[in-house]
Amino acid sequence: MTITVRLTAAEERSLRETVRIHSATRSDVVRLAIAQYCQERLREGKRRAYDDIAQWIGCAHSGKGDLATGAHKLYRERIHAGRRGHFR
Repeated sequence: MTITVRLTAAEERSLRETVRIHSATRSDVVRLAIAQYCQERLREGKRRAYDDIAQWIGCAHSGKGDLATGAHKLYRERIHAGRRGHFR
């Protein structure tokens, strides 16, 4: 496939410099850039909501060992404390 791409002067300078330094052809550099760009975009498209919050899961300790079964009670206690002006 043959394509034509319009480059800004800065992009053209960058391409020429890359070609010169790495002894590559312009086509090679453009092909590699397109391949890398497409791989990154496709990988992003496969992200899940979990991927966006994974860094935060398990990063803090509540001090309570029964959050899975006692969360409702804990929320009630905190809301009640907030009504007394102690919500934190």
